[in-house]
Amino acid sequence: MIGKTSVVKVDIFKKSLYLKLEYQNIAGSIKDRVAYYILDKLKKEGKIDKNTIICEATSGNTGIGIASFCAKNNLKSLIFVPENISLEKIKSLKLFKANLVLTPSNYGLAGATSLLKDFLENKVYIVDKSFVSKKDKDLFGKVISHLDLKKLLLFKKYHFDQFNNELNWKCHYETTAKEIYDFIKENNINIDAFGCGVGTGGSLYGISKFLKSKLSDIKIFSVYPKSFPHDIEGIGPNFTPPFYKRLKEEDLLDEEIKLNTYEVKAFLKDFISHTGIPIGISASANILGSLIFLDKHNLKSAFTLVPDSAFKYITKLNI
Repeated sequence: MIGKTSVVKVDIFKKSLYLKLEYQNIAGSIKDRVAYYILDKLKKEGKIDKNTIICEATSGNTGIGIASFCAKNNLKSLIFVPENISLEKIKSLKLFKANLVLTPSNYGLAGATSLLKDFLENKVYIVDKSFVSKKDKDLFGKVISHLDLKKLLLFKKYHFDQFNNELNWKCHYETTAKEIYDFIKENNINIDAFGCGVGTGGSLYGISKFLKSKLSDIKIFSVYPKSFPHDIEGIGPNFTPPFYKRLKEEDLLDEEIKLNTYEVKAFLKDFISHTGIPIGISASANILGSLIFLDKHNLKSAFTLVPDSAFKYITKLNI
């Protein structure tokens, strides 16, 4: 249900890639790990209940993980997302009965985060089924909710805060990283490098911190968009995430690989048609970035993540 996901080996251009299939998690992505890990702790500690609304700004998958947990535990969620995320993600959020706030795409994830902050501080107006920031009237969000908008303001609010919540990277340190390390040891394989895209930076920071402590020679690389705006959902927010800063400050990062949307989407379709593995957009960036890093440094093998599947992006892939 959560974690214990499969690993598949793919050989491309004489490079061996080990892909952890995180779309096998309950709601279809790696973010389910963090959502269930954090919210289960809070529920057991009595910090969230039926009178709480779980609030978060996200490019989709974290929100879906939260909404899945809330659906299972009869809780409420309020998810702020840029309006240009995939239609599949929006419909998935609706399916789990999440309350949605769609913010302008030109503001990116930073805009969704800013409007959420205003909501938490009671600094929004309700205008025509939208939340409008009292600080920036051009920043607004269309609300899609099965509840009256005024009722949303009355719940006890819990901010999931994936970009700053210490339990984010700790979840990956304790679960994802350990699963990767156990796989390496159990199968007696040599891994030259690990890398993945940066969304919150929680997975890369937590996994790298663990692997560097166990495998002294392993190289760590990040995958990031070349510029903003871009359409590589799940990575590259238009600000530097705190966990990513810490990764650099603690000297855990060896290199940053930068890619653009076109090459990532082109590689995705080619990869799926040749392997039969339905990788999502950020997974395409991870795999392409891995190949570039290995080739550049004349290395042979890398471990990376497949955070979600292509089925969350069908309407964006121009098939």
